[in-house]
Amino acid sequence: MIRVLIADDQAMVRQGFGALLAAQPDLLVVGDAADGAQAVAEARRLDPDVVLMDVRMPVLDLAEFFSPADVAADDALQAELAALREDLAPAW
Repeated sequence: MIRVLIADDQAMVRQGFGALLAAQPDLLVVGDAADGAQAVAEARRLDPDVVLMDVRMPVLDLAEFFSPADVAADDALQAELAALREDLAPAW
């Protein structure tokens, strides 16, 4: 069973993903979060296998979700977060 935490600032999105994932026999939605800080707290408390998180979130966004130690230890994560930050940068 794959344990999933859903993080999105819109309740309807969290509920929709929750309903879709709950219908899958090998997935278990263990919780949800409405902002990035709550997502971090719930991830620590619930220890999910997967966090399905919106890119842009109040308090902490996806790029800030990972600890500096996580990022420093993983070259692939560094590259993905750099690309994400570039994509999220405002176009001038």
